[in-house]
Amino acid sequence: HRGDSKARKALTRTVREVTKMQRATTAAALGLTRDRSLIPLLLPLLSDKDPRTRTYAAEAMGKIGGPEAFAPLSKALSDPDLGVRGSAAEALGKLGDPRAIPLLTKSLSEIAADARIAARRAAASKEKPTGNDDGRLAEVSAAESLVRLGGSPGKVYKVYVEAFSDPDYGVRHFAVGSLGQIGDKSSIPLLKKALSDEAPRVRIAAVRAIGEIGRRNGGEKVTPLLYGMLRDPDPSVKIYAAGNLGRFLMEKSPASTEKK
Repeated sequence: HRGDSKARKALTRTVREVTKMQRATTAAALGLTRDRSLIPLLLPLLSDKDPRTRTYAAEAMGKIGGPEAFAPLSKALSDPDLGVRGSAAEALGKLGDPRAIPLLTKSLSEIAADARIAARRAAASKEKPTGNDDGRLAEVSAAESLVRLGGSPGKVYKVYVEAFSDPDYGVRHFAVGSLGQIGDKSSIPLLKKALSDEAPRVRIAAVRAIGEIGRRNGGEKVTPLLYGMLRDPDPSVKIYAAGNLGRFLMEKSPASTEKK
């Protein structure tokens, strides 16, 4: 991370010697370097037998960026594991290459179809339908990347509507956070719905997302929503609502204006 050439050589040697159990952690560590010269080390990990390792390798490529990552990430959109596909879709959005738009559009429909198949198979075998949850997360990741690359939030609105109705609060939490990352004010009606979610973590995520959108687009439109959350039964939700309101008030204060 510091650009030390000796450390880079040591890292390169170490990566080639790691055991199977360490490869996922290795992929994550390579992403933290933000060093494009290390992408060749990630390529074998993106084809690893372990889905978790492939997932981390895709995430790492998104963090590192660069044109070299486009082709392998595009290929990863067809990975048999839905989680890997979601990470690849998210990483492609971070690259900022508009060539990914048709790929992500196609992937979005394929992920939805494969997730339904996985859910039906799990239901028939009386297993936990984790494939459906993985599919929802992958869909949201692809939808977010499409918006990042210039697509209209309205075109992927259905993806978020379905994710907000998912029985797994983890999926709902992920979708709320995704809308916060996009930061588009058209997301406020959906986020308003999340403010009454039964899971406190989802409500906290919604407060944070609304606060972020307010900072980008003017806090006046979201201030009433945040004031309302001061009456939430969960103390943590109240704290996050108060924190966002406090930031808005600070930005409006004369002292803050003079400083700017």
